[in-house]
Amino acid sequence: MKQIFFAILITISNILYSQNNSGNIFKYDTSFFSNNKIDCIRNDNVISLHNDTIFSIDNSQKTNDYINILGFSINNNSFFELKAYFYNDDYLKDLKFTPIVDFWFKNDTLYLLLFKSIYKFGRNNDSYNLISKIELDFSPNRAMLLSNGNVLLYKSNFKSDNNMYMFDCENNKVLYNKELQSPIPILSIFQPRDILCTDNYHIYYSPANEYIINIYDYNFNLVDSIVYSKKKWQSFPINRVKNVLEKTKMQVDIIEALSDDVRDKYSSIMRLFILDDKLIVMYFMKEDGKNLYLYDVWKNIKGNWKLILEGINDYDKQNLKTKDRFIPFSKFVFYKGCIYRFSSLTPIFRDNFKSEKEYIKAYENYQIENDCLLGIEKLWIK
Repeated sequence: MKQIFFAILITISNILYSQNNSGNIFKYDTSFFSNNKIDCIRNDNVISLHNDTIFSIDNSQKTNDYINILGFSINNNSFFELKAYFYNDDYLKDLKFTPIVDFWFKNDTLYLLLFKSIYKFGRNNDSYNLISKIELDFSPNRAMLLSNGNVLLYKSNFKSDNNMYMFDCENNKVLYNKELQSPIPILSIFQPRDILCTDNYHIYYSPANEYIINIYDYNFNLVDSIVYSKKKWQSFPINRVKNVLEKTKMQVDIIEALSDDVRDKYSSIMRLFILDDKLIVMYFMKEDGKNLYLYDVWKNIKGNWKLILEGINDYDKQNLKTKDRFIPFSKFVFYKGCIYRFSSLTPIFRDNFKSEKEYIKAYENYQIENDCLLGIEKLWIK
């Protein structure tokens, strides 16, 4: 099974670096290795940034009594561990067997999002103890702590429009919500599809099938939009999805019927993220017979959004020092102009091999026979 999944990743890698447009957006800096071992292939980590620290929870490593939280201090370049203890048999089954979707810290409280529940943990020196459980009537996919102290909960749907909710975690209630247009909701099945992000004042959302970014304030009022007519953009035909849904409602059948269209034919926005004063848009498109994952960079200048960089690749694979080079599919956070990724790292470096073929073979053999170390990879955004 590992060999099959690895072959898929190598295929993706070859696609990602099939063309170099106008330079690269990421520049490798360095890697930091922890002592935590994880499966090289199955990396089931959820990450969160709090102040100058990146935290990671591995869903595959939860125990009967606690959840282990790995922290990385960016300023000190050092790892440390925290534990969140259950101390409540009523919640033990949920916490142990239900995947953690997202988590965040506010003051001395840790919040874990699992399916339709939020668990609150209070700090006790270097650990956290369970305080209470909050029940929701929906199951969010993401949670983002906002500058106003509230939490934005986002739910994507593969059969209908998406939704966002403003959640008051002090008083444990949803304040208001908004439906977000999603003409091709089935795109949410094909990851990554991080089409919502925030800054200190606004929420950015794309319906994904078109090059559109709608911008909302924290009251969910639409205040601005970016609508761009990109050359060679091939929009996903709505009738194509309707025809598939008329034949089947099973998610596995839908994925099989549409996977080639999503990954090899029609254009779509895959990720949005804010870095300082720039909005970065990652998208897939077909150009001259090649599958490309590219980036555009937008900046708001005197109230108007300007496209300052277009069609940028990831970064030069010859400069990589670690095995994990699938940037579009990585889990990452941003801090002071840099990107930080929790990655499954190996001691197999590209520079130690004469050819890409030799490197890939050595890397594959290592993955099959060994565990990887969980580490941080740091890159600059050009």
